[in-house]
Amino acid sequence: MIVYMEHERERLDEAIEEMEFDAKKMQEHSEELADRAEKVKSDWRAKQADEAVPGAQPSRDTNE
Repeated sequence: MIVYMEHERERLDEAIEEMEFDAKKMQEHSEELADRAEKVKSDWRAKQADEAVPGAQPSRDTNE
């Protein structure tokens, strides 16, 4: 019974390590995505402010 419990504890420890590794990778990925999203937003705002970028400015139609 003790050997079984030790084996189960080892399996649980391995699972914990794997989950911690996965959580760390997901956190890193989340931070990278947040950085990319901020860069895209900044780029879009710059394009909207630049009259030379066709289609980036809102439509100026008075019908809307």
